[in-house]
Amino acid sequence: MRIRATRHLYPEAKEPEAPLSEEERARIDAHRMRFERKLKLGRILAAEELLDEARDAIREAIFYAARANALQARLREPENVEETILLPVATCWGANRPLIQRYLAESNQEIGPIIDALQKLIG
Repeated sequence: MRIRATRHLYPEAKEPEAPLSEEERARIDAHRMRFERKLKLGRILAAEELLDEARDAIREAIFYAARANALQARLREPENVEETILLPVATCWGANRPLIQRYLAESNQEIGPIIDALQKLIG
């Protein structure tokens, strides 16, 4: 007899059993505030055609957005920007995951689409 079975490596996201603590909410808010500031800085630098500096600011914005999303989902926070595209944290990017992966991997990517994608995270 042969039996086929599947095992999910990362369980589906479900509602957390306990609400976030005040400390967790404060850390999420701090990460989101840093994300918004770095994104704004990246936009300003890109508009002034300072693309290397804008790229650094956008990388930091990606990092802080991933940290906030990881805390919200009760996942381990990434320690560096390269960990933001690894599972399970990468699931927070949704449909923008390939765009963010390409942006972090290749230094010649357009900065406009990534700024637009990150701006939608702020909503």
